[in-house]
Amino acid sequence: MSKLSNAPAQLVTVLYGDWSEFAQSPENQDRLADFQHELDQSITAIATAGGNLMLRQPYAFMAFWGTEEALENEAKRAVRFALKLRDISQAFATNNVLPLKLVLTTGDVRSLPAAASGKGETVYKGDAIDLCRRVPALIPDGGVAISEDTFRRVEGIFSIRPLAQIPVLGKSEPVSIYRVLFEKAVHFRIVQHGIEGITTRLVGRELEIKQFRDAYEITTDERENHLITVIG
Repeated sequence: MSKLSNAPAQLVTVLYGDWSEFAQSPENQDRLADFQHELDQSITAIATAGGNLMLRQPYAFMAFWGTEEALENEAKRAVRFALKLRDISQAFATNNVLPLKLVLTTGDVRSLPAAASGKGETVYKGDAIDLCRRVPALIPDGGVAISEDTFRRVEGIFSIRPLAQIPVLGKSEPVSIYRVLFEKAVHFRIVQHGIEGITTRLVGRELEIKQFRDAYEITTDERENHLITVIG
């Protein structure tokens, strides 16, 4: 286990995987053992991908990236690993519905040791943990979804589409959730200015920003030129 278990709050990228709906469906029982075997083999490779497996349940797992050292590319490595798991699960898809729902969030996480948690195991707390447990409901067809904080760290590296916005307790604005499609052949990292963890928004320019993002995604995905004129 990582050093996080005895540490104060630490900024990490959380990967949460859930396949409970697939596992509990009667029509999938004949394939469940094979799927579990494939998934278990992949989960054991989390450490090789730079992550730490923090929680393993019958039909879910949780892993952290950034517990040992806060590296800039931790979120990228976590998303890349999630896409590999998604691809493995495609062999078990039914009617284009994947059995595995994968959610990534980034934020401060605190741990409550087993002796103090009253649950016999270490409990991890934080907005990032709470959020990643809520997002699977937004992707009934499975796949990979990321929070806004994770999105800012991997924008330009993966092909990403807006998915939804959900309210979060203690935040004045809803949090944006995105779906990750694939890693781009050519990375174009978008540099974020300002204070880490604080988003500076352009007030009243949501439509224009969306048009910029959409044009950028189409340009990089389809390799077609687009002209945008900014006035003022």
